[in-house]
Amino acid sequence: TGSLNSSFADVAGKRCLIVDDVITSGNTIKEAVEIIRSHNGTPVAVCVLFDKLGEKEVNAGGVKVPIYSLVRVSRID
Repeated sequence: TGSLNSSFADVAGKRCLIVDDVITSGNTIKEAVEIIRSHNGTPVAVCVLFDKLGEKEVNAGGVKVPIYSLVRVSRID
């Protein structure tokens, strides 16, 4: 549960890879997709270490971005 900072390098016209440690609900990733698109970038994929969401892609505002994970888990204790 972190925060997403939208002050980053210029992504206009660039293909962007979103990298995170864990995806649980997908809300942070959806927000990242929306921020990248609002800065005229193109999110092409999401890479995470641990996938607790269990989906193959995230849908943010009609944009589907594939999710690639190292480990897919149903529960982390």
